[in-house]
Amino acid sequence: MRSRSRRQTRIRLLSRLIAALLIAAGMLLAMGLIAPTQTRYANSPLGAQRAIAQQYGVPIPSRVAEEIYRRLPEIPLENNYISQRTGAVDPEDTFLSRMIRYHTLIKGRSPISRFDWKLTLADYLGINEPMVPGSYPGAINLTTNPLEADTAVVNQFTRAQRDALVNTLVAFFNPSVLNPPPQLTPSSMSAETPQQNAPPVGRGSTQPLPLEPRPGDAQLLMP
Repeated sequence: MRSRSRRQTRIRLLSRLIAALLIAAGMLLAMGLIAPTQTRYANSPLGAQRAIAQQYGVPIPSRVAEEIYRRLPEIPLENNYISQRTGAVDPEDTFLSRMIRYHTLIKGRSPISRFDWKLTLADYLGINEPMVPGSYPGAINLTTNPLEADTAVVNQFTRAQRDALVNTLVAFFNPSVLNPPPQLTPSSMSAETPQQNAPPVGRGSTQPLPLEPRPGDAQLLMP
């Protein structure tokens, strides 16, 4: 009886300990001391996000966006938002810089994958994963959350514009897309395999044709 009572006491103490740990974790989560990866990156200031991008080998989003805008000038800038830190408009916080931050830092998707970029555009179109307003780039460091306006920009794109944007982003992050390995041409193939240029057997060839069977040839096979 004593061993059974001790076992029940231990079970009750363990249950209380687990409950206390769960309550403590919930309080820390509510206070923001523990945060998922997506929310932690989104709530970081722009400078911290740049440091994270450089740490993981991702170029600074604003610099990438500047190059993409140079190649695709028809894409809206959407850079008229006011920074909470300076109280002035931050011209580097553009639509493309926010989309690149969302793609690489918030969602952790590959910048050299066409499929991943299409998933990101599908998020903006509302047909893939839901976009959390509080986790969107600019929600913390700008006075106005740009998510609604940015989704409206993507929804105005034609299919050709979306494809051009995806191809340009992939080509920037993966230069080998613009310089594919050389392919064999007919001239190089003929130089490597000269036997393919030999005349066929028959007319115009120096190789004799096989003789047609004649009566009595079968007797040559007999022992």
